[in-house]
Amino acid sequence: LCFFDLLTVDKRYLSSNDFVAKKSWKNPFPATVADQMIAQDTTLYYRVFNQAVDPFNDATASFRHKSVGGYHAAKLRRYQDLITHQLSKGNMQVFNMLNTKYFIVPNQQTNQPIAMLNPDALGNAWFVDQIKWVNTPDEEMNSMNDFNPLQTAIINNQFGKEIGKTVISPKDSLSSIELTAYAANKLVFKAIAKKDEIAIFSDIYYPGWKATIDGKETPIACANYVLRALPVPAGEHVIEFVFDPVSIYVTETIAYSSMIILLLAVITYACSLFLRKRNAVKIANK
Repeated sequence: LCFFDLLTVDKRYLSSNDFVAKKSWKNPFPATVADQMIAQDTTLYYRVFNQAVDPFNDATASFRHKSVGGYHAAKLRRYQDLITHQLSKGNMQVFNMLNTKYFIVPNQQTNQPIAMLNPDALGNAWFVDQIKWVNTPDEEMNSMNDFNPLQTAIINNQFGKEIGKTVISPKDSLSSIELTAYAANKLVFKAIAKKDEIAIFSDIYYPGWKATIDGKETPIACANYVLRALPVPAGEHVIEFVFDPVSIYVTETIAYSSMIILLLAVITYACSLFLRKRNAVKIANK
């Protein structure tokens, strides 16, 4: 039914002439001067904010960059809150904690977009000096109006268990954490902690991500309303984030089970028809 609906009805509105083969449309979004400037950066992972267009209703920057802005009809509600209350108001500390390394702005003379480096972007991860505990999401959001994310992490009390008993004190200047491998569903960090530290990661907190420290799973806390936080014990460690949601396995199991049931039902029905026909032939022959 779906096939015939697509074939007979939908093609009235979208015919073959409305589609272009990928090979015949090699450059849908030509690189601007700003894009060329940013492309020279070989850093594994950073973000870009495009102010040369409507930043939250234009997604062209996402074609070439990992964008802070862009558009999607199904944004995460938590991230939309951040857009409404912080990013749209130009809170630079929030842009910094999102590792916004470049801002694309229009050149006033040529009206062409150019890239401006943000030297205050905090990178992919960092250790903090202190935690500010709050009780509600509103408190968490409002606390970001005036804070330094390099020093302070704002965490809801509901994540007290995930943070555990880590003693918070000013971070050791010799402690470090850096991203060593990046993929859309896996990030690997190398951490050297001279004492127990709290690490903040510039990626969005979302169910389905799992964290391990030296192969041992560690619960993830939410910090600064949208980011991830982990307690990191003293020593040298490998930290991995992998996107591996249980929902994928549940839906796959349901889908495959349904396909098997449907197939068995079809086979059973076909067999029953065959047996009926054979019995009818036997009765007719008698």
